[in-house]
Amino acid sequence: MTGFPPPPEKLITHPESDYFSFPKLRWTVCHIRELLPTRQVSRGIGAPVPLKFALDDGIDAVRFTPLDGAEPMTWEASLSANYTDGILIIHKDRVVYERYFGCLDKMSQHAAMSMTKSLPIRPWPSI
Repeated sequence: MTGFPPPPEKLITHPESDYFSFPKLRWTVCHIRELLPTRQVSRGIGAPVPLKFALDDGIDAVRFTPLDGAEPMTWEASLSANYTDGILIIHKDRVVYERYFGCLDKMSQHAAMSMTKSLPIRPWPSI
């Protein structure tokens, strides 16, 4: 939000507001702690394990045609078209892609809800 006081159509409040509706949602996910009670989730008691990196600069140029799309687009363009705030791709235990947009950066906090997915690909143990 810019300016004070913000114009009525830009005002974000709780619980009366449509703060979870686009485009206000873009601001809300980075400022959720200002609107709702939240809790810090512990990462556990062990020391953090640093991530290994093998960044692949070619990912942004990957081209594909979206489902029901008529024209191909690049991966990089798709992130903007889908209003992505941040994305981290880990492949074979290495970070291969990491990007942040809008109100998000490496150190900022962002509400994590159903858009957060973790897909470990490991062999299942034998039973």
